[in-house]
Amino acid sequence: MDARVGVTKRVETAVENARDLISDAETVVEIAGTADQIQLLLPALREARERGVIARASVYASDGRTTIEGFDPEGALSELRVCSIPGPFLVVIDRHRTCFAPNTRSDEDYGVLVYDRILPFVFHWYYLTCLWNLYPTVYVDDSDQFTYVTLEEFVLDCYRLVADDYDLRVLLEGVDLATGAETTIDGTVTDISFLGDHRKPDRTALSDLGAYTVVSLDAGDETYTLGGWGAVFEDVEVRRISLVGVGAGGTLIPEEKPEKRGDRRDRPET
Repeated sequence: MDARVGVTKRVETAVENARDLISDAETVVEIAGTADQIQLLLPALREARERGVIARASVYASDGRTTIEGFDPEGALSELRVCSIPGPFLVVIDRHRTCFAPNTRSDEDYGVLVYDRILPFVFHWYYLTCLWNLYPTVYVDDSDQFTYVTLEEFVLDCYRLVADDYDLRVLLEGVDLATGAETTIDGTVTDISFLGDHRKPDRTALSDLGAYTVVSLDAGDETYTLGGWGAVFEDVEVRRISLVGVGAGGTLIPEEKPEKRGDRRDRPET
């Protein structure tokens, strides 16, 4: 596709293009769609998962259902949530490709294909706020349970721990903004700041993180500032950040990790 934005006359074309683009995904795939639409993407998603890609999906379901008959996310998805309000087909891939098509409330069928770094950012925030963050998790791959593909979601889960002086050890993959080179860094979080954090909220909301969100990281011989998608002033734009240890008083305890937002599985009492 040579143009940055293309329009098709069929919803199915958007789904087919998404399947092809997922085959080239390197970091993350975010999906919202009907069970039938996501089912068509599962073979490509399984191949992407084998390459280490994080794949997460919201599936539309009515009548308060939290399971989809005949739908098996294992091996294809990192996390699955159920969205109770019908919405569009949407796939955002590696922060620079998007496939979109309306499923309901449209006068005619069409699809939009975007190869760009600006419009996918808008679709990504629509996905986070309207199709993902509000809804319950019904499946999560244990290997990715504490791996985040947005800095904002990491902050949502971990801000209070840092504010309460817990030591958080993380491993991140991102881009060095000074050189444009990909980088991998491990270290301990020393501070989290965002617009309005002086109010010391008891509970951080996604809307609190829509302006700037900065995580400071002590990597031993150097300190870095971390920003999310579209970071400009920080040292590193984070693509993926994993929580690998939590401790108090300088003692990191890898097995004691906070519950990720949306994970409602029963746990044994300690």
